[in-house]
Amino acid sequence: MKEYLEKTLRQRVTIKENNDLYDKLPLAFKGRYDLFNVETNGMGWLAIQPKNDIGLIALRKDRAKVQNISGLNCALFLRSATSYIKEKLIEDGIPFVLKDKQIYLPFIGCLLSNSGERDIAPVELISFLTQKLILTAIYEKWDKVTVSTAAEKLGVSKTSASRCFDEIEYLNVNILDTKGKSRAITIPPDVKQLWEQIQQILRKPVIRRYAFPSDIHLEKKAGITALCEYSLLSDNDFPTYGVTKKELADTGIKKLKQVRRGEEIGCIVLELGYFIDYGQKPIQDPLSVALSLTAEEKQDERVMISINEMLEEYVW
Repeated sequence: MKEYLEKTLRQRVTIKENNDLYDKLPLAFKGRYDLFNVETNGMGWLAIQPKNDIGLIALRKDRAKVQNISGLNCALFLRSATSYIKEKLIEDGIPFVLKDKQIYLPFIGCLLSNSGERDIAPVELISFLTQKLILTAIYEKWDKVTVSTAAEKLGVSKTSASRCFDEIEYLNVNILDTKGKSRAITIPPDVKQLWEQIQQILRKPVIRRYAFPSDIHLEKKAGITALCEYSLLSDNDFPTYGVTKKELADTGIKKLKQVRRGEEIGCIVLELGYFIDYGQKPIQDPLSVALSLTAEEKQDERVMISINEMLEEYVW
C-alpha cells in the first residue's frame, strides 16, 4: 500500500503496524484485521485491512468502531473489492484504498483516484440471461469457467457472456473467481447457502400469465405442473405450460381467446424470460420453478413442503 499511496498522492507516506489498539477492541479484531498507523503530509490516520473476506455490513461497523475508539480518521485497506462494494463505500463516505487500483480518502482531499480500473455499468435489475447463467452454473457445478467457456455453454456471444460477468460482479454474487488473468465462475460447495444469499437479487422468470378455456397441449411444463413432476404433489385439474418470449409467435398464443371471469380453466401458459434445459426433459428447472410460483400457490403448506423436497433431491 505504501508504494501505491506515495505514487498516487505524490507525497511521502509512512505506514506502521499498530498492535496497541487491539487491547481496546473486541477480541475478534485480532483475527479479523491488521491495524496500521498511517501518516501522509504530517497528518496521522488509521487503516484496517481485512485478513479474509468480510461482508460490507461488518466492514462498515468495524471501521466505525476503530474510528470512534481511536479518535482518528480510519480508512479501509482492501486487496480486492467488487464495483458494488466500492459504490456503497463511496455513497457512505467511507475512506478506502484498493491496492494498486483506487483511492478514496476524502479527509485528505483525495475524493477519487482511479488507476485503470474497469468501469462497470450499474445494474438495477438482473437480466434473464445472467440469471440463467447463474442457475446453469449451479446445476453444472462450474469450476473456474471463463467468459469464453460460459458463452459456449449458453450458446451466446462472448460479449453477452462478459456482460453477465459484469452484472455478477456489480451485484456482488459470491461466485466470481479467476483463471490466470481471466475472470471465471466457481460455485462454492454449499449451494444451499449460496441460494439463500442470492434470492433477493433474482427475479421471477414469469413475464406474463395466460389462461385458456381448453388444453392447448404444449411441450414444456412449468410452474405448479413442473413442481408436481419433481414431487408427489397432485397437479391442478389443468396443466401449466411454459414458453419463452421467442417461442410465442410459433405457438400462436397471442391469437387465442383467454378465459372469461367464471369460466373453467383448460390450461395456464407462462411466458418465461428464459428456459434451462434441465435433465434432458421439457420441464422447467427446479430453482426457476421455486421462483415462478405465485404467492397464492405458496400459501399452500403442501406446495412449500414439495418445494423443499424438490430442492433437497435435485439441487442441494
